[in-house]
Amino acid sequence: MPAATPPHSRLGWRVALLLLLPAEILLVTLGFEPGRMSSRSSWAATLVEQSSVLLRVVIAAAATFALIVSPRFSRVRSVLADDRRRHPAEWLVLHFVCFAGFVQFTGWLFAGGAGRHLAPYTVGWILLGLAVALTWLLAIAPAGAWRSLIATERTAIGASLVAAVAVWLFGLVAQHFWRPLAEATLFVAQALVGAVYPNVDYDPVKGTIGTSHLLLEIAPQCSGYEGIALVTVFVSLYLWLFRERMRFPRALWLLPAGWIAMWLANVARIAALVMVGTSISPDIATKGFHSQAGWIAFTAIALALIALSHRLGLVTTDPAPSVRRADSPAPALLVPLIAMLAGSMVAAAFSSGFDALYPLGVVATALALWAYRRHYREFEFAVSPVAIGIGFAVFGLWMLLTGPQASGPAKALPEMPTAMAALWIAFRVVGSVITVPIAEELAFRGYLLRKLVSSDFERVPPRQFTVLSFAVSSVLFGLMHQGWIAGAIAGAGFAAAVYYRGRLWDAVVAHVTANALIAVAVLGFGRWDLWL
Repeated sequence: MPAATPPHSRLGWRVALLLLLPAEILLVTLGFEPGRMSSRSSWAATLVEQSSVLLRVVIAAAATFALIVSPRFSRVRSVLADDRRRHPAEWLVLHFVCFAGFVQFTGWLFAGGAGRHLAPYTVGWILLGLAVALTWLLAIAPAGAWRSLIATERTAIGASLVAAVAVWLFGLVAQHFWRPLAEATLFVAQALVGAVYPNVDYDPVKGTIGTSHLLLEIAPQCSGYEGIALVTVFVSLYLWLFRERMRFPRALWLLPAGWIAMWLANVARIAALVMVGTSISPDIATKGFHSQAGWIAFTAIALALIALSHRLGLVTTDPAPSVRRADSPAPALLVPLIAMLAGSMVAAAFSSGFDALYPLGVVATALALWAYRRHYREFEFAVSPVAIGIGFAVFGLWMLLTGPQASGPAKALPEMPTAMAALWIAFRVVGSVITVPIAEELAFRGYLLRKLVSSDFERVPPRQFTVLSFAVSSVLFGLMHQGWIAGAIAGAGFAAAVYYRGRLWDAVVAHVTANALIAVAVLGFGRWDLWL
């Protein structure tokens, strides 16, 4: 009988997947806001319109579970680390397929595409959402590991669900007593807005604040009660779980500190919404950003408060011991792409049809590359005619597979001041031709192409070919682009550049060549849709 495949911890793989989930949540919540359904009396209409509430409960339950099991994190990690599968990336590919379908279906459903046939489409939408969650979980660990975790942590899971529902119920009760807190929130927010704009429309009786361009009405959940309820639950659990290490009564100061932080964050969010709606675009301000992004930010603040106090020993008897890790090349390969995606997500959150803040992603990526510059000296650089030829081939195929279409830059740039338009175009060229190719090739061909061969990717020669790593890395690269088929073919071409001589910079040269030709097509022939 063949020997059993030994288990692999795949720590880097799981960290990447954990970072993927909040990015996907932000993509959906910032991009879509459910409208009024035509059949408002049905259960399906209620569920779709209140889907954001369900997401809040799920996020609160997950965060609470992480907090509860934090004292025994090593045991939980060991359960999930028992992974004997050779190719868990197959589940990741399926997850991306499900998520792409879920995004398209959500946009169609929220726009009222189902009409009067909402119920069956809602069921399909729920099942597709469950498929996204299930494939993400199976990409992290096999089903057997999750069954073991549920069996050993069922009490913690139940407590997390109860705590999350309690937060939601607290919010419902608080709707009847929200006015005093809303008045204080509005008062401070209008002071912040008034420091920027001379005429502020502020009515504490009606609960409105804004300017002549945008007037916001503060709903109960915007007054700050949800954030206060959330931080109360989290801090209370933290104090109880780590009560043996807490310095009481000093530790009790975490509660008012958390309340103040939540409230100030809410004030800043409302003031920022007014400013964005006044100076940039009302559409941007009233997108899903105003609700989901703010709520997720509140959760992050609460967790950061707990993590910092635990790590630094501010209210504990001793700080958590630090762990020295070897100088792994993985951050140098992945952080530039993460910085690029983070900058792009922030820019997209504050845009409406035209990515005016594109330079933000370029600057973030450039700073990340500069921070890890010493790690890139080991890559041998020499321009290869073959790499340039691959770049030309990728450009030709890209042009064949992407037809002309309307684009935001073609409409927005003529309306901008000449200097601003020129500056935006300059950043777009630098990003497309320099920072984007380097960041994407470091991550996909420098890291993922070898990581899919072996978990110990540092020992994998760049020229080592496997069908799995070649296909999966190319498809994932394609899914990052609007035309995913053309993107996947481009990814395959850049991988071929690495296989030819075993040099990562050959893939970068091929990518730079292709993107430089695309920039020429954009600026010389008006193909602005190539920069979507």
